Amino acid sequence: FDRHLKTGADITIAYKHTAAPAIRELTKFELADDGRITSISRRTDDEANYSLNVIFMRKSLLERLISEAIGLGYHSFTEDVLQKNIKSLKIYGCEFDGYVRTIDGIQSYFEANMDLLKKENRKSLFSKEKPVFTKVKDDVPAIYGLDSHASNSLIADGCVIEGTVENSVLFRGVHIGKGAVVKNCVLMQNAYISDDVKLNCVIADKNVVIKPNKNLSGDVKFPVFIGKGIVI
Repeated sequence: FDRHLKTGADITIAYKHTAAPAIRELTKFELADDGRITSISRRTDDEANYSLNVIFMRKSLLERLISEAIGLGYHSFTEDVLQKNIKSLKIYGCEFDGYVRTIDGIQSYFEANMDLLKKENRKSLFSKEKPVFTKVKDDVPAIYGLDSHASNSLIADGCVIEGTVENSVLFRGVHIGKGAVVKNCVLMQNAYISDDVKLNCVIADKNVVIKPNKNLSGDVKFPVFIGKGIVI
């Protein structure tokens, strides 16, 4: 927002210089030395400046552009509106240097959760300067049994850990039984992992129950997904 005001731009678009994202609808653009966007085009498979679909402009300008687009039968805001006004409007780019992730399926969701286990990514997303406000649902702190072990994991309140948890994300109220080993997993709210269960690269939705002595193993490129409320 500060850059938008400083440049006196009509429109400012946040972007990330990165490898081609999975979502093909995203657009890329080229910039002049002063940051003004000179070209807008469809996503390709090469590294480029890709839009984050975060756009700053005055409300009055947005209303005018939409009204004109409707009258002309335009459908795409990027191609029909921005591209056609690239010379008449001052459209600037603002590079975002923090953590960005495109989530468009099970695998990318799994990878994004694993990314959160890295301190630098959490620091980028949840800094004191940019707090994230959400609905508060306090619960008792996580409880760790005498024989439990947890490392490099995000474990929410209300969890009960009696087994081993490594490189995993546990939502509220997850139970890990005695002798259970959970590695590289994403376990959502109130998942119940019984005694002596072995899980690796698993995504479990809410209220999933895994009965004793089960062994489920996926891969970082193909995690196992268990739907909401399923009992195995």
